Amino acid sequence: MNKTWVEKRDSDKKHQVKINPKSWADMPAGIIMLIPTPKIVDRYVNQIPIGNFKQVKDLRKEMANDYSANMSCPMVTGICLRIL
Repeated sequence: MNKTWVEKRDSDKKHQVKINPKSWADMPAGIIMLIPTPKIVDRYVNQIPIGNFKQVKDLRKEMANDYSANMSCPMVTGICLRIL
């Protein structure tokens, strides 16, 4: 049976911090990259005050800084936002 969106959001996956092996998207090779989980992205999205807007790139930088990385993975962040 497929997981519901809520089950995907609340899964106990562990985030990862890796070195980006090659340049892609807006990240050069060798950058330290956070691979977030839906729970992490949910926590940061819920911190945005109602009526305000935050660029996804700014959200990715903020998450990465808190996890000792340079940037969050754009693809995984986008997937997590879709789950939310």
